[in-house]
Amino acid sequence: MKNRTLASLFIFFQLIAANANAGGSFFEQSNQYKGFYWFERGQSTNPNKAEIDYQIPSATVAAASIEARKKKLDDARNQMVAVGFDQDAPLSAKRQAVINYKKIEMEMWNGALSLVDASDMANFINPEIADNQNHPTNVFGVKLQRQVEAEQNIVAIIGFAKEFDLLLFADESCRYCREFAPVLKRFVNQHHFQLDIASLDSKAGNIAKSLGITSIPTLVAVKKDGFLLFEVSRGVVSTSELEANILLASKYSQELAVKKKQGDQGKRKQHKSRGYSG
Repeated sequence: MKNRTLASLFIFFQLIAANANAGGSFFEQSNQYKGFYWFERGQSTNPNKAEIDYQIPSATVAAASIEARKKKLDDARNQMVAVGFDQDAPLSAKRQAVINYKKIEMEMWNGALSLVDASDMANFINPEIADNQNHPTNVFGVKLQRQVEAEQNIVAIIGFAKEFDLLLFADESCRYCREFAPVLKRFVNQHHFQLDIASLDSKAGNIAKSLGITSIPTLVAVKKDGFLLFEVSRGVVSTSELEANILLASKYSQELAVKKKQGDQGKRKQHKSRGYSG
């Protein structure tokens, strides 16, 4: 054993001496950075060469690669399950089938983790693609965004209440109407709506007929100038549903206003082209 150790040391020091003759002593300051890998030759001097040479595969090649990996994973999973249900299969075969599947699964898992890292760095270097201002991902940001949106929604609903009144078609004999009444009352008080209640048999029932309303409770928005009305909700709805529907009603009324303005401008152009003033 002693002789073998001495022989090994002799060979080691011979290699050191040979290297010293070829390119300076291993112990020289200029060679120390090489460590015990001083004997390696022909290695790439550009550690980023692989990154520079890499080209993202075409969509066709990428799709074929993904399909092949998916098939490989599906095949391994099917084999694993088949062996698992086979009562005659030995434990070693089941273990090997699990290992085969897990190896492929680990490859995909590692790939997914590397993409997560790449995504985090991409978002950090290019914050405009993450858009954390409009689409926050942290709990604090999401809560604050919801609070801001809720405040904006209240302003929009109150603004709608300045232009529209609400008309509820209901009846005392209707249990759904009785249950819905306090919900709607709280809503109109909170957002400063003017609310009227009428039955389908009343004079206001003509409005219901014009809108095709045959069931109660049904809530209708009526513009204060009387030239626009549309249904807001039908049946018993919650406060949050009322808010959502009123916001949609606000957007809908704005769309109608834009269409009306465009139509009026079109009519004026036609009048001018025919020699009319106005």
